[in-house]
Amino acid sequence: MTNPEPYGQEAAGKDRPRPWLRLFAFLFDTLLLTAPIKFVLFLYSPDLYTNFVFGFFSLGGSLMMIVTSLPLMAFTTRTWGTTAGKALLGCSVSRADGGKVAFTAAYKRTVTSFVVGTAMMILNEFTVLALFLCYRGIKLRGGTFWDSKYRTKVSYTAPRPAAVAAFVCLFAGLLFLDRYPLLVTVYKPLVDEFLKLLESYSSGAAVQSIGAALSVMLS
Repeated sequence: MTNPEPYGQEAAGKDRPRPWLRLFAFLFDTLLLTAPIKFVLFLYSPDLYTNFVFGFFSLGGSLMMIVTSLPLMAFTTRTWGTTAGKALLGCSVSRADGGKVAFTAAYKRTVTSFVVGTAMMILNEFTVLALFLCYRGIKLRGGTFWDSKYRTKVSYTAPRPAAVAAFVCLFAGLLFLDRYPLLVTVYKPLVDEFLKLLESYSSGAAVQSIGAALSVMLS
């Protein structure tokens, strides 16, 4: 009698652990709905955007993910055994016995991965620490806490170059939509102030140069 394969344990070959693929696929999936929603919300009302996203003890953005992106991820996992990000990168999720994951289990698994795996993206320091611990778990044990808890495993196939190119382009677009409010409200004023200082410095240097040239000509 053979010992059953540990839950979440990813075997050699096509199931060899690839934590970076899982990370980027998850980030892509979390931004798939929330980034466009936050972008439209900011265009509609910057004040409403600020109060919602950074309100509720800075949990607004996290709550938005829990009620939008995460249910979509659970639905696609239940229906097709993958998500948009995972599909583009050649990843799929199934039960340990190879069957499809039920929606309830898929949603709980997705929420757990968001809470435990990213610390709900509340503080960058906590998020980086949580991601590092997940990375170590996948490398050492072949799976994550939520793989073991919900009896799932992740399989991999080589993604097509076109799919990888589409992933990169879409991911860049989603990041832009997600960070656009910060670009406009925080970074753009800083850049404008820097350009003004540079312009004033350049103008002053130019005046000094002209004055020096005139003094030499008149001497």
